[in-house]
Amino acid sequence: MKINNDIPAYRFQGYTDAWELRKLGEVSKKISEKNVDNLYSETFTNSAEHGIISQRDFFDKDISNATNLNTYYIVRNNDFVYNPRISNYAPVGPVKRNKLGRTGVMSPLYYVFRTHDIDEGYLETYFDTTYWHSFMKLNGDSGARADRFAIKDSVFAEMPLPIPSLPEQEAIGTFFSTLDRHITLHQRKLDTLKQQKKTYLKLLFPAKGQTKPVLRFQGFEDDWKEVKLGEVLVEYNKKSEIENQFELLSSTNSGIEPRSGRVSGESNIGYKIIKRGMVVLSPQNLWLGNINYNAKFEIGIVSPSYKVFNINGPNELYLATVLRLPKMFFEYAQASVQGASIVRRNLDLDLFSSILVQLPSLPEQEVIGTFFQTLDQELAQVEDKLASLKEMKKTLLHRIFV
Repeated sequence: MKINNDIPAYRFQGYTDAWELRKLGEVSKKISEKNVDNLYSETFTNSAEHGIISQRDFFDKDISNATNLNTYYIVRNNDFVYNPRISNYAPVGPVKRNKLGRTGVMSPLYYVFRTHDIDEGYLETYFDTTYWHSFMKLNGDSGARADRFAIKDSVFAEMPLPIPSLPEQEAIGTFFSTLDRHITLHQRKLDTLKQQKKTYLKLLFPAKGQTKPVLRFQGFEDDWKEVKLGEVLVEYNKKSEIENQFELLSSTNSGIEPRSGRVSGESNIGYKIIKRGMVVLSPQNLWLGNINYNAKFEIGIVSPSYKVFNINGPNELYLATVLRLPKMFFEYAQASVQGASIVRRNLDLDLFSSILVQLPSLPEQEVIGTFFQTLDQELAQVEDKLASLKEMKKTLLHRIFV
């Protein structure tokens, strides 16, 4: 037992004692209990992003071989598991706790351990930090396989852990458990909204060959008509004449956003002007969906390689929704030709202009456009809140531990 004289930047009120340094092996025991009698058939996996999860839920199918389950380790509720597979989320592999409330089995490639004399929530939170990564990098390596981290079990058990008093451990564990619940609730809400939008996009627009959608807002019964994109989008070619006159924008999968940087010495004179209510698309990478409606910026400029359009006739919000329909991306791909690179496609503007879009009456367009604008705003709010909570957790993990 060694005293750690470091003091975290943030502490809960009432705690002033120094933290101790103890080894992982002093507060845990490696579990090598095998499923010899095939008592358990559910295989777990350790996901860096989702934690301990049923393999069937994670992969949508069973990956493990049922005939080998008798060689797998038994993982009970609250057991910890180290997965040596590395990823962007877990550069030295994740350590997660089984919180499923049931027992399952895991591949013997994993390191399973059970704790004692330490708060489980505190230890789980500590493994969400990156402080233990330095020990791993000093004492292990990526091994022969680039996707796996190699460290001996006996060395892993030597990992030093900063440990406060048990009441402070419990306070930290409870705090982050509550924060994680908020993150999970917002993630579920976001997933639900995305699924709702996907469903509405399918039901509120007619299927191919149909003139009426399955679901309609009250009061609308007329057939929809088809028009060519070239009839409702008019190209706009006004260009900037003064350096840095307007903000430089870019069309991305997330929408129209400020461009993050410029090539040194690059001039933006001659860049195309885009105003609020216009449509911008990149003639390249159309299969990524880089076609967007500018609802955010009063005025800006985009690369000369982009195409900018005014909307002529249809409700702007409605047409903006139509242009981002999943089925439209197939139409864009059909209206493009292979570029110099296999990951780039160049748009044929004549073919693009001939793509057919479905239009209801203008009042119905307005209702549909406003509906999806409201749904998108709610999605954006939940996404922002979720990002804020995740950033808060990241900051506090750094400041509450030493």
